[in-house]
Amino acid sequence: MPGLDAFEALSCKDKAMLIATLEHWSELNLGKHVSETRINEEHGKPTILAAKAGKHRFSMFHAGKNLWIVCRYYEKQKQKLDRNGKRAIELTIEDRRDYIERVSAGEYYGRR
Repeated sequence: MPGLDAFEALSCKDKAMLIATLEHWSELNLGKHVSETRINEEHGKPTILAAKAGKHRFSMFHAGKNLWIVCRYYEKQKQKLDRNGKRAIELTIEDRRDYIERVSAGEYYGRR
């Protein structure tokens, strides 16, 4: 779980910023849009969002109803999405495909 590994490596301040972003988003009334300073759409179809905590970004995909799965981490260095950010988004799209395949096959977790 690259997103969890990255989250656990953050400073307490950066963790608190990310948690505040996700709490703010979760507490919005239905139909209200979250501020782009907290959550940004990084890819359209499929929708991939990034939760922001300063320069830290956590990409996620929609998994149905009110469920979003956080997958990847990247640092945003510039205004535009750089090579590392684009790769994180590509990997999130692959993670989404893998998730859909596993869920449709009836196995959320792969056995190792």
